[in-house]
Amino acid sequence: MKILVSNDDGFRAEGIRRLRDALATLAEVTVVAPDRNRSGASNSLTLDVPLRVFESEPGVYFVPGTPTDCVHLAISGLFDFEHDMVNVPDVPFAALRGFRASRLGYRHRSAPVMRAQDPRGRLVYWVGPAGPEQDAGPGTDFDTVARGFVSVTPLQVDLTRHAVLPALGTWLDGLNG
Repeated sequence: MKILVSNDDGFRAEGIRRLRDALATLAEVTVVAPDRNRSGASNSLTLDVPLRVFESEPGVYFVPGTPTDCVHLAISGLFDFEHDMVNVPDVPFAALRGFRASRLGYRHRSAPVMRAQDPRGRLVYWVGPAGPEQDAGPGTDFDTVARGFVSVTPLQVDLTRHAVLPALGTWLDGLNG
């Protein structure tokens, strides 16, 4: 089993070191975390500049970027891992039809990160383009924007993968003996 560990406090944080050490007794652990404390930037993704990845020690990598950059890089091309918002139509202000409450639509997985070299031959990574729309039906932000309305989506911060919780609980119960 492979486990990816990341955080928003940076790769040198005591908590991530302790978590890595504890999990290393159970599986192969790789850390990919920001180069410094990036609390408050957790869900942002760097799209306008390439990202560099540095290895501080075997299995511990840091990125001068956000926590989302770190996880996105790790699962979409760096390694072999298998693991209130407003949308506005791109039209003149006068052409907006109004505002609508919408739920989030979903996209297919984004393209893998693209590896490139800077002019000095050092490896850099560009975040790949977003995947095509998967769930863009009526009531989604995609549909609302396509119809010329500003989409307003109330969000909550629960990124829990609920479907996996029972299997994970069973696995963890097995570890407890």
